Amino acid sequence: MLKIQEDESIHSLIYRTHKVNGIYNFTNLVNDSGDWMSFPKILKETLRYYEPIDEALILDLLRQIGVAKKTSNMFSDPTSYQSKLSEFFRLSRYQTGSRNRTQKIKCCLTCIRDSINSLGFGYFKNKWYEDVFCDKHNCALIFVKASNKNSAIDALHEIFEGKTPKDFEECNQEEVRRPTYKQEKTPIDFISPCLEQELKRLIIEKGDEFPESLFNKRYYSARNIQQQHILESLYEKIKRTRHPTLLNFFEQDVEIKPLYTGAVNIKALSEEILKYRHLSCSDCIDYKDICAVSKSR
Repeated sequence: MLKIQEDESIHSLIYRTHKVNGIYNFTNLVNDSGDWMSFPKILKETLRYYEPIDEALILDLLRQIGVAKKTSNMFSDPTSYQSKLSEFFRLSRYQTGSRNRTQKIKCCLTCIRDSINSLGFGYFKNKWYEDVFCDKHNCALIFVKASNKNSAIDALHEIFEGKTPKDFEECNQEEVRRPTYKQEKTPIDFISPCLEQELKRLIIEKGDEFPESLFNKRYYSARNIQQQHILESLYEKIKRTRHPTLLNFFEQDVEIKPLYTGAVNIKALSEEILKYRHLSCSDCIDYKDICAVSKSR
């Protein structure tokens, strides 16, 4: 795989990979309207050009444009992004598009020319996908005014060579900058379905062991505890207090299971999930397929 620059975008990496290897098909980068694809994918026959494949890096680049985002719900499947990685590498049987808002092809030509002079090649920065302004050169980004795919690809060729495209316009600096994917600052405890049921049982049956100041008693009724957002709130509060009842439960009844989530190499990426120690994953209808793959590879 080409050495990617620290602030380079996924679109830029794919474009440069094509150019270096003499590939002239860029339809996986630009849509029919002349905008960036909101979910760019490699061409199936080009997989070898990305070896050795750094799946963690690719995942991070996709997340910066809003693809393959990690769930922030502790009761959700933490491996759901694996399908998007498989799609990116064209390993998935089914290919889907993306509902994310597409973006104009934007850049700072001065930055492009600077990188050509210093590195020998130009590249697009990942922050240009959402931003409209270059802080380094204190100027508005320009965007390609293309009405179709072919004219946008022609403009891309010019920009990567440091040339001014034939038809462009400056971005409106008053345009709101939308935030892109941000990595979770606090690690999430992902809870398996089997452990979720045991947590509910613990809170209902041993709720009297927790101090009343910890949480409102009405929340751990048999009815309300079925709502995941209430259960999540109670779990976090109990966990922060390091209450002996919860600590004892975790020591005796909870274990951590790794779930491998790589697309090309299953063990290239992994997530951890908390499960109930006394139940076998082989009998689980929720994560049976995922656990079986993780165990076998």
